[in-house]
Amino acid sequence: MAFTWQELSETGLSLKGPLATIPSHRALDLSINEVMVREKLEPSRRKLLNEVRLHMGFTYLSDMCNAAGTHILPEVWNCQCPSHTLGPHSWPNVKAPGRQAKAAWQSMLQSLFTLPGHSHRQLASPLGEWLTPLDSHWIWWHDPVTDTLWEHRQLNEWHTWTALPRCYQHRRFSHASPSVEAPPGNRSRATVCVSGSVARMQDIGASTPQQPVVAPSTLQAAVRDLPPPACGQCSMPSPTIMGSQWPKPLPKAQLWL
Repeated sequence: MAFTWQELSETGLSLKGPLATIPSHRALDLSINEVMVREKLEPSRRKLLNEVRLHMGFTYLSDMCNAAGTHILPEVWNCQCPSHTLGPHSWPNVKAPGRQAKAAWQSMLQSLFTLPGHSHRQLASPLGEWLTPLDSHWIWWHDPVTDTLWEHRQLNEWHTWTALPRCYQHRRFSHASPSVEAPPGNRSRATVCVSGSVARMQDIGASTPQQPVVAPSTLQAAVRDLPPPACGQCSMPSPTIMGSQWPKPLPKAQLWL
């Protein structure tokens, strides 16, 4: 970016916004790059860590965490491709990190994001609620009405998993079949671990409640909705003034006295 500005300064050209930024996914979310810059990591170390980040397709901390926003996922810790999100096709193809890059990545996660000395990758500051109830990249969703898991495998391809009898701490589901129908809109993101034909749901992520859409109000509708007691009536006459006709009388409406 600095090089671009330097070259433009000699031509009389300029760049104008808005900046091409990726919006965050949940409350209290953090940009991984911005945290590394804020903590003054050495440029050579940031370059190495950015290669790891690009290989896995992450921008925000929420991209690396479970649905509940409390822990970093184990595959993220081990620099493996994520199993909880669908990566965009336009994302750059970056080679897999080596041993040195993996050690630097884990050290960065420990020093910047997780609780000191914690062995289960728990975040020092949990993330907030999801800002949107639905998206197109999260893979696992739970329908609380039918107690069904929905797996988003690719564009417009969904598979259902039916609940098994509750015998363990985590809910278990068995793969049913591909679904020709879309999942319900009241579903929630879930963190799921699959072993063979059984999926184990570990947690669920809450979304920010959506505000209902309120139709624009009019004065006439507001007057009509007033309660009936202690009210009077009003109307507007239609005199002719200076040869001009006033608007037609308003219909009688009840108003508070």
